[in-house]
Amino acid sequence: MVGGFLGADPVLALQYANRSCYDMPSAHIIGLGDGIVPAPLSHALAAVFKHPLILQHDGGHVIAATPEARSGFGKFLEDMLRRKASGVDFRQSSIKMTR
Repeated sequence: MVGGFLGADPVLALQYANRSCYDMPSAHIIGLGDGIVPAPLSHALAAVFKHPLILQHDGGHVIAATPEARSGFGKFLEDMLRRKASGVDFRQSSIKMTR
């Protein structure tokens, strides 16, 4: 997710409360200088997931093109492909990275 956040809609709050829906790997690209979706809101969304991969960058509301972000997201995708091919449970990513 890029610039993701939890919505304020009360109907969505019921979904957020159902933690089993978020028992899956997730990747969150967060711009520390994001003026549209402030980083703390994106971190709150990431915290809902059981095993979030958080890739931060100093930019704004953009998909980071830094070597660290490309590498981290690439490893995440490779891990998901490897798990799918081997039949391993996809719900826990082995990639742990924050900046």
